[in-house]
Parts: sequence; structure tokens; C-alpha cells
Amino acid sequence: MKLLLLALHYTSLCSVLLPATITTVSFRVLPKTLKLLGVFIFFTLGLEAISIVFSKCDINNLIFFHVHTIVETLFLIHIFMTLIGNKWVYRFGYIFLIGFVSFAIIHPWINNSFQEFNSLERGISGLAILIFCVIFFGKLIIRLEIERLMDYPYFLMASGLLFYFSGTLFSFLYANEYLNTTDQTNWLIHSLLNILLNLIFAITLWKGRKWTS
Repeated sequence: MKLLLLALHYTSLCSVLLPATITTVSFRVLPKTLKLLGVFIFFTLGLEAISIVFSKCDINNLIFFHVHTIVETLFLIHIFMTLIGNKWVYRFGYIFLIGFVSFAIIHPWINNSFQEFNSLERGISGLAILIFCVIFFGKLIIRLEIERLMDYPYFLMASGLLFYFSGTLFSFLYANEYLNTTDQTNWLIHSLLNILLNLIFAITLWKGRKWTS
């Protein structure tokens, strides 16, 4: 079991290399929104590399989860705001982002918890991204502009995010409790979902080469 968990953990960490590689070879022809996704993927890759170095040196690396949560929320919600293109969604999105970033910095600073897993912030971020996924799907259903959804890169991206955050939302909220137990089920699920998400990101970026918006 431990060997399986270790193998999944490192596979999960390395899985980001696939969408990063596709971003590298396709960046010039990707539409603007997918270029943003590609930049975020490279940011994730760099942050994970630094986090691994800290871990190998027995230095607490949980502050990087705080940084990643903020950047992930900014990138993904901005992408959805652009795709949905509704003025009320823009207003809600910007208000939420300003409030969320402020909270994600002030809350751990007040509680001196930058070296703990940011369960609350991660939960809020995940819930917000799920809401934007649902709004985006609603737009697709109402407008019926896309004939073949499986060829539409943004549908694939939103589906991957919906699976990932639906599966990890509650585990993130109780992550600090899991850190203090020997139960590894939470991290097993997260590794599997992270691998799936990066595979979907890779397919999204590959198909996105044919789209101009």
C-alpha cells in the first residue's frame, strides 16, 4: 500500500509535465485564454519543484500551498470570466477575487498559519471555481453554439476542473486533520484526481491549437 501511494504521489507530481510540454510546443498558436492556462501550468510546475526541494531538505513547504491557491484562483476564475463574458459575472468575479486574495493573505497572517495547510482558503477557492464551472456549462446549454462538445477545449477544461474540485473539496477542508492521521485515503484520491486533471489539461491544450478564441 505504501509503495502504491508513493508511486501515485510521484506520478501526480510529474503529471504536470505533460500539459507543460504541450504548452511549450503550442504556445504561439493557442488562444489567449489557453495561453493563460499554460502560464498557470508552468507556474505550478515551478512551484512544485521548489516545494520538493524544501521537502527533501526537511523545510516546511506548506506556504507554497497558500501561494498556489491564490494564483490558481486568480488564473482560473479570470479564464472563466472571459469565457462567460457577462458583465454581472465580471463584477461578481472581480469583487470575489479582491475579497478572496485579501482574506487568503490576512487570515493566515493573523492566525500565524502559513506553515499549516490552508484548508479554509482552499475550500472557498474550490467552491468558487465549481460555481464558475456551473455558470459556464449553463451558458453552453443556453446558447447551443458548440456542436461537438468533446472537441471544444474549454468544455474539457471545465469538466476536468469540475471533477477535480468536486472530488477534493471536502478533503481539502479537513486536510489538517488528515495530516495528523495514518489514513492515506485522502491523498490517494487527490493524487488520482490530480493526474486526471493534468491529462485533461493536456488534451485541452492539444485541441486548443485549432481554436482562435
